[in-house]
Parts: sequence; structure tokens; C-alpha cells
Amino acid sequence: MAAPASSVKRLFVNGVVITIPLIATLLVALVVLDFILGVLSPVITGITYVWPDGPSVPVIEFATLASVIGVFLLVGLVAEYTPGTYLSKRVHATMETIPGVSTVYESVRRASTLLVEDDSEKVHEVDLMVDETFRSIATLGAAADSLGEAEPGD
Repeated sequence: MAAPASSVKRLFVNGVVITIPLIATLLVALVVLDFILGVLSPVITGITYVWPDGPSVPVIEFATLASVIGVFLLVGLVAEYTPGTYLSKRVHATMETIPGVSTVYESVRRASTLLVEDDSEKVHEVDLMVDETFRSIATLGAAADSLGEAEPGD
């Protein structure tokens, strides 16, 4: 039987390991939700101005968020069931021709592509030994395979 102190330590560590990522995830979700509601606040204000006796502001916020999610799903559905990649290529080509918008669009597009792709098998961990007291770990992509393997003395 484990000692009570060891058991308490194990329970504490397990609690920390589960709770901290959960709290961090909830904080990030709240920040994103607050950002989206901030962006949509002019729309929500406009709806309450046009429809003063309508539903309360939280109901309008929820309906607006649901509409945004619905638009995302609709665009994804159309892109999924359009033959080939015609629609996505056309949207990308159009957005990349708009001056000023093209650089931002391309950066966001690359970042979202990186988030969606599963390149975990393309990542390699490489140990670089500089001397006995210093050790550096670098992560290289698939291009590292073409460099060949270096010997520690090189």
C-alpha cells in the first residue's frame, strides 16, 4: 500500500495535469468568443436599433454567433461538394488579386493550412552536440532528409 503522502502527491499532480490545460483552453475560448462578439457588436447594435422590442441582447448574440457558425458550415459544405477544387481555387485567386488584402489573406491562408494539415510524420528531432556541457535540440521539417546525416564530429 502506498504511503498517504505519496498518494496525495500523485493526486495533486494528476489534478494539476488535468486542470491547467483545461483552464488554459477555457481562457483561450473566452478570449476568442469575446473577440468575435466585439467584431459582431455593430451588427448586434444595429439589430437592437432596428428591432427595439425584439429579443434580449444575449439572445441576439447567440443567434448571431449561430449564424456565423452556419455560414462557416455552409461555405465548407459548398467547397466539399463542388466538383474538384474549382471554388476554392477561384476564391484564392480572387483574394490574391486585391492589393493590400492579398498579403494578409495569404498569411492567414498559410497559417490555417498548417493548422489543418497533419505533418507530424514530417517532423524530426535532431540533437546537435556542441560540446560536453551544451546540448541543443532542433526540430527540422521534411527537407532535413535531403541534407544527409551529419556525424557528431562534423
